[in-house]
Amino acid sequence: MAGTLRLREHLQEVISLLSNESKISSLPLNENKEDEEELTFTDLNYTKSSNKMTTNMIDIVDPIDYEEYVDEHRQKIENDPLHHLLEYPNDDIDFIRIDRQYRTIIPAMPEKEALNDPHIRDCLQSFNGEHFFLRRNYNHHGSAITLLNVRQEQMQALKQTAKQDYEVDLIDDNRQILIEQERDSPRKLVINDSIINPIKSSWVLAKDDLDKTEPDTIMPHLIERIPIESVDKENELLRGKNRYSKLFSSYPPQADTDCIEYRPPAEPLQPYTTFKLQVKCLDFRFEPEIEPMFITLALYDYKERKKISENFHYDLNSDALKQMIHIRPAVDGSTLSLSAIFPISFPSPDIYLIIRVEKVLQQGDLSDCAEPYIKQDIKNQQRYYEQAIQFSQRLGRFRMPFAWSAISLRDILKEIEQETILSGHANTLPANTELINSTNKASSLERKNLGTGGLRNAYESFRRSRDESLTRNNSKKNDDRQIPTSSPTSTLSPINTNLSATSDEFFHILANFDRPIIVTLKGVYKQESERLTDEDIFKFLTDFRKPPTLAKKPKAIPAFIRFEFNQIHPGDSVDCCLDPQLNRLKPYTDDTRRPIKELLEFPPREIYLPHTSYRNILYLYPLSLNLSNLTTRGSTSARNIAVKIQLMGGEEEIFALPLIFGKSSGHEMIKEIYLPVLYHLKSPSFYDEVKIRLPGVLDENHHLFFTFSHISCQPKENAPIETPIGYTWLPLLNNNQLVHGDFNLPVACERPPHNYSLVPPTNHDVNNVKWADSHKPLFSLSIRPSSTIHSLDERLENFFHMYNQLRKQAYTSHHHHHHSHYQITDKDFKQAIMDTVWAQAEKLVQFLYILLDTLLSLLVRAPILNGHILNVNQTCFETLAKIVQRIQRDLLADLNDTHGRNRLLLTYIHYECTLHTPTETDMTAVSSKSASLRPNSLYFQRRVPRSTSNPDLPSPSLSPEDEMALAAANGGFISPNNSSGKQIGEISQGVIKDAAYSNKTSQQRKPLHEELLFQWVVSSGATRDFAFGNSWFFFELLIKTMGHYLHITNRFQIDRRHRFSYQFCDDITTLLRLIIRELLDRQYHTQRNGIDGKIHCTQLNTSLAFFINDCLSLMDRGFIFGLIKIYCKEFDLEIAHGQPSDTSYYISLKLDFIRIVCSHEHYITLNLPLLPCIPPSPSPSIGSMQSYSSNNINNNNNNNNTNGNNQRTITIQQTDLTYEYRQEHYLVGIILNDLQNVLTKTSPWLHSRAINILRNVLSYHDFDQRLLINDEKNNRNRVARLYLPLVHIVSNNINKLFDPGNASFGQLNRPSVTPSDDLLPSNTDEFTTETDGTLKRISSMTTFSEETSRDLLICLLWLLKNIDSSVLRHWWMHMTREQLQNLIQLLDLSIASFEYKGKKQMKRHHRIGAGGHASVLAAISTCASTKKTSMISVKNQLEKSIIGTDNARTDMLNRTKQKNPNPSIHEPSKSTSNLRWRKDQTHWRQANIERSEEEITIDAHLESILASECTMIVLDTIETIIQVVQTTDCHQILLPGLLKILLHAFALNQSTWTLQNLFSHQRAIVYKFPELLFEEDTEHCADLCLRLLKHCSSCLSTVRSHASASLYLLMRQNFEIGNNFSRVKMQATMSLSWLVGQSTSQFNEIFLRKSLRTILTYADGDTDLQESAFPSQVKDLATNLYMILCDTVKLREAKDNPDMEIDLLHRIANCYQNSPDLRLTWLQNMAQKHLAMNHYAEAGMCLAHAASLVAEYLRMLESKSYMPDGCVALQKISMNLLEESAVSDDVVSPGDEGICTGKYFTENGFIGLMEQAAVFLTHAHMYEAVNNIYHVLTPIYEANRDFKKLSQVHSKLHEYFNRILIQGHKRLFGTYFRVGFYGTKFDELDGQEFIYKEPGITKLAEIASRLESFYIDKFGKTQVEMIKDSNDVNRASLDLANKK
Repeated sequence: MAGTLRLREHLQEVISLLSNESKISSLPLNENKEDEEELTFTDLNYTKSSNKMTTNMIDIVDPIDYEEYVDEHRQKIENDPLHHLLEYPNDDIDFIRIDRQYRTIIPAMPEKEALNDPHIRDCLQSFNGEHFFLRRNYNHHGSAITLLNVRQEQMQALKQTAKQDYEVDLIDDNRQILIEQERDSPRKLVINDSIINPIKSSWVLAKDDLDKTEPDTIMPHLIERIPIESVDKENELLRGKNRYSKLFSSYPPQADTDCIEYRPPAEPLQPYTTFKLQVKCLDFRFEPEIEPMFITLALYDYKERKKISENFHYDLNSDALKQMIHIRPAVDGSTLSLSAIFPISFPSPDIYLIIRVEKVLQQGDLSDCAEPYIKQDIKNQQRYYEQAIQFSQRLGRFRMPFAWSAISLRDILKEIEQETILSGHANTLPANTELINSTNKASSLERKNLGTGGLRNAYESFRRSRDESLTRNNSKKNDDRQIPTSSPTSTLSPINTNLSATSDEFFHILANFDRPIIVTLKGVYKQESERLTDEDIFKFLTDFRKPPTLAKKPKAIPAFIRFEFNQIHPGDSVDCCLDPQLNRLKPYTDDTRRPIKELLEFPPREIYLPHTSYRNILYLYPLSLNLSNLTTRGSTSARNIAVKIQLMGGEEEIFALPLIFGKSSGHEMIKEIYLPVLYHLKSPSFYDEVKIRLPGVLDENHHLFFTFSHISCQPKENAPIETPIGYTWLPLLNNNQLVHGDFNLPVACERPPHNYSLVPPTNHDVNNVKWADSHKPLFSLSIRPSSTIHSLDERLENFFHMYNQLRKQAYTSHHHHHHSHYQITDKDFKQAIMDTVWAQAEKLVQFLYILLDTLLSLLVRAPILNGHILNVNQTCFETLAKIVQRIQRDLLADLNDTHGRNRLLLTYIHYECTLHTPTETDMTAVSSKSASLRPNSLYFQRRVPRSTSNPDLPSPSLSPEDEMALAAANGGFISPNNSSGKQIGEISQGVIKDAAYSNKTSQQRKPLHEELLFQWVVSSGATRDFAFGNSWFFFELLIKTMGHYLHITNRFQIDRRHRFSYQFCDDITTLLRLIIRELLDRQYHTQRNGIDGKIHCTQLNTSLAFFINDCLSLMDRGFIFGLIKIYCKEFDLEIAHGQPSDTSYYISLKLDFIRIVCSHEHYITLNLPLLPCIPPSPSPSIGSMQSYSSNNINNNNNNNNTNGNNQRTITIQQTDLTYEYRQEHYLVGIILNDLQNVLTKTSPWLHSRAINILRNVLSYHDFDQRLLINDEKNNRNRVARLYLPLVHIVSNNINKLFDPGNASFGQLNRPSVTPSDDLLPSNTDEFTTETDGTLKRISSMTTFSEETSRDLLICLLWLLKNIDSSVLRHWWMHMTREQLQNLIQLLDLSIASFEYKGKKQMKRHHRIGAGGHASVLAAISTCASTKKTSMISVKNQLEKSIIGTDNARTDMLNRTKQKNPNPSIHEPSKSTSNLRWRKDQTHWRQANIERSEEEITIDAHLESILASECTMIVLDTIETIIQVVQTTDCHQILLPGLLKILLHAFALNQSTWTLQNLFSHQRAIVYKFPELLFEEDTEHCADLCLRLLKHCSSCLSTVRSHASASLYLLMRQNFEIGNNFSRVKMQATMSLSWLVGQSTSQFNEIFLRKSLRTILTYADGDTDLQESAFPSQVKDLATNLYMILCDTVKLREAKDNPDMEIDLLHRIANCYQNSPDLRLTWLQNMAQKHLAMNHYAEAGMCLAHAASLVAEYLRMLESKSYMPDGCVALQKISMNLLEESAVSDDVVSPGDEGICTGKYFTENGFIGLMEQAAVFLTHAHMYEAVNNIYHVLTPIYEANRDFKKLSQVHSKLHEYFNRILIQGHKRLFGTYFRVGFYGTKFDELDGQEFIYKEPGITKLAEIASRLESFYIDKFGKTQVEMIKDSNDVNRASLDLANKK
């Protein structure tokens, strides 16, 4: 009960976050150890009563005070060779000024007078001001960046590593070539009955063949008698060759989705335009050329029905034509441009280039004006010319529409399209393709059916996902006042309909548009006076897009127009180019050239992109005028109406501003402009565009003034040309906002009176004005501003205006001592701030950066109104959170990366934000205070008065009166320093520096990072939810402001403990606890404020981890460690006491957090890889220890210096997860401790994630270039020592590691032989160790997946590779025997897990996955594993019976582990847990991509490097273990395990280089420890003989040479021990017999014959033994082996006929009646062949024969009452078993060495054979024989009191007897056929008959067809005749003469 109360109290403390905050000596966050002990549930009653108490609760480690520790060891660090990794470099962080890349030569700026406006200064500061970038100079060394370059490391490994030669990669053709080359015998082997029945002649023949065989290359140095020390030294040098230091460079990389620590870097903002079309005007002329013509170009989007570009004006009039209208040559160069660049954000074939032609106004309608050009009247040409001169001189400044034409973008690219149809052959069509009035539909063009994927990829630059996601449908109302409550992707879909609907062919054509295209027009369309508007143009285009028979074409005018079109690719620079404001773009090298104009685009859809440069342009579009009811003073109707437009700064004519852009061949800027005049129309429509440069600051006097005049086309005496008939105007400001949109204005008959501009003309209160047509709206126009300082959104404009007025009022009140009458209340300003959230989506994004800068400024620079500080800081933070929420979750969700970070906001933080940070002077008091003491932690409830920007919470430093005085002196903002009286300080390159900006950092009481964090901590409700939901933004903004604060206050150079105030650190601690509570509680709220709980927590957790990671570069590292401790402690407590269903979720969050934190670039430094000065005393739990400076270690370190001696010593605290270890190596300790804890769970998903963290950091170490500095080996050793506890962690989980199926564990001498899966138990084993030290596995369910086990083992191998061997020796001398045995087992598993599978397997499994060759390897491993599992070895089953692992305990473990626990709801399903490796399990179907031969070769090379290196690491470790166990008394137990690892390695695919090392190592072990082979278990000798003989048959001569030498030395050593080598003779003979009986696909008798000849050569050359019997015994053995080898020929001939092969094996087995070992081997071979064909009855009988053979031997050795009396006792099973009674005392003596000493010739071996035979016979339904078997076994079980087996036997017999009763005579054992062979082609089969057993219900036709097909393929169709009847065959009646 006490424990429960204590638990409840503790949880209450954690949740409240208001108490038990401990005090420490470093920072407020860290807690004293005494307090920690109180929080770890020390109540003994509770501890005893709760099984949920874990080490996570009581094992909380206090990290060291990092900064203090470093200071204490400063001298040691500086003297350390690894000092560059023990300290942060001095240049770790730079805060650099961003050099903005302006497109213009000089940044765009307003007029000088506008710089006084605060809002414009804010905008210019955002566009052109100083911005800083926080750069971590060593960030590329972090694991997130390092692991992205894995492929480069792999390529480097390929270059630096020699290619490994594997026999498995030799394809069949190459192997056959080698075989043919080795056939050097003068005659073929004669195979006859003498081979089957060995007699003297065969013996002589075999010796003769061996003598004539050419041996392999002799290596005499291998058999020289040299000291073993020299051998070890040579082996060590040999192992060190051809090694690559980076193990993970050849290991498959992690999937990209697993690399959560990677944050895509922020990128500077780029223009949105994806396509730029350059149009060059080459020629334009009419025939005849009578008068000047003026051309206007613009782009229109037919589908969107919008104009998408501004107008481009040009003319190609000759000088003579220009003189007709008195154009002076001194014109502005910008108006002479003949080339324009049209940006197109949404390329489409529906885009048209509209060409409008204008001429000088003349008398007559449009038809009359076009008549001279249409009729081509040469006679009247002079008259037309004179008339044109007359009109041009009189009406030259007035123009009229004349003609028009259109060219579609599809037509422009028609030539490229034709080339595409012609398979892309370039330059096959003429360059000048004539498109005369092309109106054909795009669909009429012939198209090629092209794949969509390739086309979209081809035009990738136009289809970027960034650009697509920047556009949206305006489907929501702009005044929708609701934060999105649904999924970010469900509210608004990307507006990409145009792109998605556009033909993919078009984008393919655009991708091929890489050269200029010239288009020629030979006519234009006559303009109709009633059809001038844009809507009329779209109607024309609609007609043109119809079929030619239905199209209504207007009348054409002959003309000659030539354009050149070209694409400006991204990155291309255009010389002498002007932007839409006529600013010069870079580069501009020639002032004399005609400039190129880049036009402004009017995108057809919204583009969500912030403004980045100054632009303030207004486009005016007059639409229509109706003066039909207006009469002039002369009582004549108003006709020929001209509209003059002026921008006025006042009401007098002198205030007309020259800000109107001129057209072609004139002035750049003009004061007035006229619209085209339509002859004789009273109600004209207009199509012209007027472009105006707006002043930076507008006031109430700025307005547009329109004058309507009647133009007299006929000259009259004393009559003016232009007669004003009406006026109207439009103020540019309405409610302090720039006007825009459509307007309908009335027309005044007379010039308006004074002060008219202050009132809009639509106002009926305007006095003294005579209005036309009763004040009706007669003039329609449209205003389209393009401004980056006017947002055109009511809410944004209202906020910016209020903020501007506050600053102006403050400045005015200070300098002029009076207040403005414009009143702004606190409530109004707060509401204006909040309203910005609901601004129009596009406008909000366009002004996002300016708005965010303003809000951040208001956070710390509160404005003053009427002597009072406006309390807006909380409002600003709330608005900031909501704006970020709207941008991130609603508007631009598609721009979020995998961590939910929005790219636009990310760019703002890192490149665009304007920071507000105080100077060092302002923080002097804070700094001195922070240096003096360390206050207690304060929760935010007690820290509210610290917000100095809140007037309700005054600063304790200044009185309100002082604050007001300072505010009055500094423009309305609190500032401790008086600013300069000069308002405008500097204008340089667009950077504005004035009193507000130059002293910005001094105009605040508190740094921005402190205020921002404080407001976050005190936030609540939806604001806190939004801030947590977008925490990455605030965290990264905090880091940016913190770095800038340190930079501007020069705090980078001071002690980290004094960089930030304690209040700030305390706020961070509080925020951390709030976030932790949010993470632990929020998952239960599935939806809140539109955010899913799980997604929210994942992103919040990730953002917190990245923030901690960033803080490690800026803050006190001990303080950050304390934050990590708090996080881990809270999560561990929740994991310990939370619901089981939530445990996996909490663990996954913690693992992600730790992985991201540990991805820091100075991760090694943070773990303090310092060497211990004096090792502490060893732990008493380890056992007796040797001295710290062991003589054994010192003797093995010949080249040690002082540092070397230190590094080669180790303490026990460094090898276990002790408190001291985890405290000093804090982050490594967390990783390993979490790994240890997670591996105890049952979740494979968590296993993989925990191991991947370790694998991630180890890979990072492998690729860290800093480890190459100075001594690489020493550096790697120092780093590897940090991970020493990993060995114990892996060892403790050895039973859960995946067995790849080819791991031997003591069964190396025979491969797998099993029936089907349903017959035998599954291969689920766990390890155990016998008393002799050999490795065994007992039945168990493997927990880890194959991929997880490989990852864990590769981490272990990395540690063993990089750590110094002397360190391992010193450590392992103190290990227990069990620990060393586990280590040996791990080594065995390692070589099995990383076996090289071969290039051929990779070709079969070519499915490409995320990890490159990783998926291929996984597929191969999966296939191999499945095959191995389905073919369980008979030997393994017998082994289990022999060692007694079929018992109740094992069965109980099996049943327990086979239960399928319910997986956690937070874990991925089993089918998707390994999607990276098992892509076939994904829910979407992957395409099969054929991999090139080069890719397969690269992957195979990498895998071969990995396999070879892993084997070499195991060899190094084995040598170290041997050195350790030699000094102990347990070497006899451990050495057999080491030998078995070597034998296992021999059984796997190895490279020639690796095999050389294996052979060298094997020879050394045999020489050192001969008792392993000759005095102990003979299985070792048998296994070694088998492996050596297998490699003696290799097709590689190098391998054969080494294998032959090893086999010869084995014989010689056995002979020297006992003066004979009978043991080797017997085991070699048995092994070769077994090899011959196996598949001969990779076994060739020719190569083995050469090896036998090589062995004879060694024997002949061994002078030391020439006088002994050894050479003759070697020859006898070689000859005997060669005779056995001859059996291979027959077996190979019969490989396609299984029946004959079995018969041959039976005959061979009968030849060894007098050799029990060999006969047993051949019986097993027969059993294997029968099992391969599912002949279970025959397989069972083979094993019964083997058991009878064993029974005979056991009877001869020792008679036991309960054992059977030889094979007679087994005759009830089958009478044939009596054949085994041939063995007798006079033939085989039990005392003979090497005779019947195998493990099968034991009691357990007999039981195993019998039990296995019973299993096979059961599957064959021969229950009676099974009963007889158990009748023999039952007395043995009774004698051994094995009641479990007895129970099982009786239960099985009960079941079998019931089956007999039920099935009765219905059992079908098989169908039998008599088959006879007749003819000499059958050789010895001629005339013989056999009984064939076939599966049940096999018909005669089936077996007849099978045999007939087989022999037809063998002899030919004409040579085979099938007789299908049961009568006796009369041989005389057969036609044998023709069958020869």
